[in-house]
Amino acid sequence: MRQAKTLVTVFLSILLTFPSLAGQTSTKAPQSIQRDPQALNILGQVLDAAGGLQILSAIQDFTATGSISYNWGDSPVQGSVSIKGRGLSQFRIDTTLPDGVHSWVVTSSIATEKRPDGSSSPLPLPLKMKPATLTFPLTELIVAVQDVSWSISYLGLVTHNGQPAYAISLQKILPANSDPSGFQSSVTRADFFIDTKTFAVLSVQDRAYSKNGAAGDSTHEMEFSNYQQVNGVLVPFSITERIGGQQTVTIQLSQVNFSSGLTDSDFAL
Repeated sequence: MRQAKTLVTVFLSILLTFPSLAGQTSTKAPQSIQRDPQALNILGQVLDAAGGLQILSAIQDFTATGSISYNWGDSPVQGSVSIKGRGLSQFRIDTTLPDGVHSWVVTSSIATEKRPDGSSSPLPLPLKMKPATLTFPLTELIVAVQDVSWSISYLGLVTHNGQPAYAISLQKILPANSDPSGFQSSVTRADFFIDTKTFAVLSVQDRAYSKNGAAGDSTHEMEFSNYQQVNGVLVPFSITERIGGQQTVTIQLSQVNFSSGLTDSDFAL
């Protein structure tokens, strides 16, 4: 059971990773906001292909259940998973493994881990600042397209994981008076890779850092596939996490629901 606990802790570190500058406490000055027309056009097609902005914007929350496998160590650790999200500020994941239930909750005010023995502990501040794109990456795109404080940049047509893709960078730019170092803005930086034919989100990529904030040199990537229709919305039912190109976690969803009426109590431990 000790191995399972270690794996879950590692997964949390990866799941809610955040970019920084090799552990430094300051960053460059806040960047200016860019709203690249080509990037916005591509994202518009992404949202159209996924169901349309009107339908997507009406989604209040999402819940998902399925199976999870931690491919870390000598042998995989498998279990079930329940995921809940509301906007970009509330996210919860509960995994049931051989040693019990592990829970993590991130809201706009707290980030907490709860272990099978009932004990809990706070997580580092940056973990609550990173938008969650674990199961439904469209949430961040919907917000970014409508909120002009998000910088959207077109990085070009690339070959990503062996197939052509549009690369688009998203980053929330906070006012200089509330984020003078630019650190909080840097936390939200993520690169989206979009299929050039279907306009589905293939993956979201950022940097991998440990839970305590130690910097790493590896890339962190969430890959999305097996898209299926759920109430008129295209949803990825297969999610793979990679660190430095190595597969670490896989999730196979069996059910996804939207706007089920989640409240603050659903994100309380």
